[in-house]
Amino acid sequence: MKRVNVDGLEALNEIIEKTDGKIFVLYTGSKVNGVSWCPDCVTAEPVIDKVLSSPSISDLDATFITCLVGQRDYWKNPECPFRTDPRIKINCIPTLAEWGNKVRRLLDSQLTNEHLIQDLLTSDD
Repeated sequence: MKRVNVDGLEALNEIIEKTDGKIFVLYTGSKVNGVSWCPDCVTAEPVIDKVLSSPSISDLDATFITCLVGQRDYWKNPECPFRTDPRIKINCIPTLAEWGNKVRRLLDSQLTNEHLIQDLLTSDD
């Protein structure tokens, strides 16, 4: 699994345009001094990293993009493009979604469950 980090919607769009195959996007709060302002994101991050580091996942032919959605005030604005873009339309972070599939996503506390994360990344549905 190829892993990429981007900051903001414009950077996400750029990498999506250049990427072929299956894409997963983790939407998470931007970091201050190396730590996300979002407590749920901080809790989920080590669980997600553990799953991504497992051999069954790291060998997948897919791209995993970690996308920073901005600081708290930006994210909380109802007009935030991550909330309004018809391709994304998320309303909570962290959210892990398969790009192009609005049904296949995990939200909030689901991202502390290794099995749910692994199932999302490996399922062919």
